Amino acid sequence: MEKDFFVGPPGYFLISSQAPPCIQVTYDVAKFHSALFSEYAIPLPDTIKSSCKSRQADFLVGRYLARIALDELGCDETYVGIGDNGCPVWPENFTGSLSHADGIAVCIAQKNDHTASYIGIDCERKLSLDETGPVKEVAATRTDHLTCSAYPETSALFYSLMFSVKESFFKAAYPYVKRYFDFDAVSVFDIDPHNAYLQVNYDLHPRLMKGKTVTCSYRDMGDHVITHCLI
Repeated sequence: MEKDFFVGPPGYFLISSQAPPCIQVTYDVAKFHSALFSEYAIPLPDTIKSSCKSRQADFLVGRYLARIALDELGCDETYVGIGDNGCPVWPENFTGSLSHADGIAVCIAQKNDHTASYIGIDCERKLSLDETGPVKEVAATRTDHLTCSAYPETSALFYSLMFSVKESFFKAAYPYVKRYFDFDAVSVFDIDPHNAYLQVNYDLHPRLMKGKTVTCSYRDMGDHVITHCLI
């Protein structure tokens, strides 16, 4: 553990054979204090300085992981800024994604050598069956419900994954679409032990037209699920 036990040592895992390694840490928001930004030598943007303690802790851990990932990729600029829309701004020719949930933070990054592609990653606490109602109401389409009906014994896990893969899709798609869009933009039409398969429901971008299918990888981490999307 480092820095007064605020954050644990980084661990690595593969979420897909087609993806670079993910970096994961656990951290304790109760141990956070603003001086840690100086101790970690990570700038504190004004937009984050005025936010609550937990938001500052999440931001610090995310940028700490991004620095590790970019340094391992040989990038000279290892700070990931924050855009006007709140999205991370990665150094030129590099792309990545960050997520955090309940004291777990994950990061994935890659170098775009020849063709641009964008990554989305998401970490979510697994829902109980009683907790799936709001997610169904806000994020699920008719196709999502039909897909879930084939897996009645694991419906809580399905809706946890469904929500997470749509978050990962949004993060990977946003650099193309450059606007916010709703959860109904994609549906999960199939799922297997390692991947969830999405279909785009309406035109978002020339690269993401209605009917396009996108494969998202996932890992069940016990109390959490982590999903990954590359577009």
